[in-house]
Amino acid sequence: MKYFLLLLFMILIAKEIKPSYQGAGKYLTFSIKTQYLSEDVLNIYKSSITGNKKQIERTLKKRLKRYGLMHLLTPSGLHLSSLFFFGYLPELLILLLLTLIFIYITQFESYFSLERVILFKLIFNIAKYLKVKIPIEMIFLITMIFCTFTNNFISNPMSYLFSFLFWGTILIYKNQRFKMILFLNLSLHFSSILFDQEVLVSSLVLNPIFTTLFVFIFPILTLNYFLGGIGFINFIIEKYLSIYLNTFTLISNYDPFPSVKLGIFSFVLIWFFLSKHKFKLALLILCLHIPQTQLPKKVKASSNKFVINLADSQEILKKTSSLFFIDRRCRINQTSLKCKIKTLHRN
Repeated sequence: MKYFLLLLFMILIAKEIKPSYQGAGKYLTFSIKTQYLSEDVLNIYKSSITGNKKQIERTLKKRLKRYGLMHLLTPSGLHLSSLFFFGYLPELLILLLLTLIFIYITQFESYFSLERVILFKLIFNIAKYLKVKIPIEMIFLITMIFCTFTNNFISNPMSYLFSFLFWGTILIYKNQRFKMILFLNLSLHFSSILFDQEVLVSSLVLNPIFTTLFVFIFPILTLNYFLGGIGFINFIIEKYLSIYLNTFTLISNYDPFPSVKLGIFSFVLIWFFLSKHKFKLALLILCLHIPQTQLPKKVKASSNKFVINLADSQEILKKTSSLFFIDRRCRINQTSLKCKIKTLHRN
């Protein structure tokens, strides 16, 4: 029932959210000694610390999205939780550090997910310090409700929505690790339905593996960042992230499983079997689901736009069967453009 309410909230609020293309706020500065660090590793390193993904190769971004791994390059609760040393500090010191970090990052207007997590941890630790028992689900709802009335929601409602879905899924199944992985993947497919995206079937296995491997190295990335870049630590980071990136690239290149975009009926069916603990049937439906391959569309007078494929790139064009340029006239022919050079007349 809790998961059903989570999805219902997603459906209700997603209709009111439109993608925002406004420029992001400021990012943390990243100035460390780069000895031993290659360009690719340095870009990943920088993005994981600052959240600035501008220098990440477009192909890599696309692959990370298809496996649901873009969250690794956005400072969030996953990164904060990996800093295990927090658990060994006195409670008052933890509260002080979290408060200072929260005040500091709110100035950047770029780390909305991290703001929500720190606020959640602040409420949790205050309740713990005062010895007040509050269910963790209630703390989550208090955090999200508070954020709706602040700049956190207004500035990036899409980030808020994804946090609600995935964070909520984790809390619902926090004591059932196997089901948590399955329902996180199901939530990924649900978001793909809402926002017309595709998800790779193999993400069910590869997402938790690559997430765990990255979380393992993140405390070292953080420590080295604050130390300004130490030579031998840079060397360790370079070797680890190089193997990480090469392995991910190799697997993504030879991944035999298709990307799928579940229909609502398939999603409900998988959800039903998971809820009834029929895991094998749910996984079978997911793995055998026929991908909805989008074929190039013919031009129709009633359509507003369509997509054509030119050398693996997609260009969205307005309703028309011809394009006119200063030196040529092009005509759309399903999957290609045929152009004729026009004769230029001089006055």
